[in-house]
Amino acid sequence: MMLATMDSVFEIVEVVSYNLNLDKAEVVKSSIGRDYAFIPQVTKLKQKSTGEEMLVEGYMLGLEDEGNGISSTGIRNMRQSLPRCIPDLKDLKVPQ
Repeated sequence: MMLATMDSVFEIVEVVSYNLNLDKAEVVKSSIGRDYAFIPQVTKLKQKSTGEEMLVEGYMLGLEDEGNGISSTGIRNMRQSLPRCIPDLKDLKVPQ
């Protein structure tokens, strides 16, 4: 479902640039002491039919789990599902 949705999005827009601001990353600890970071991101998209460009701002979530790095974008949309996958992030506070 998610891949099908992304495919349909990329039929109408293209990614012009994708930037992470590592200098402004906010690193905090979860309820079990796991480090996680919110990394500000800005994506520039261009609508294929009109050439109109737009900026989409948000955060990437980065964390380490058993020595493996994990990252995810679209954190604001994942507030409900993320704690079901990673229970110690139930009190996740996404920067505004």
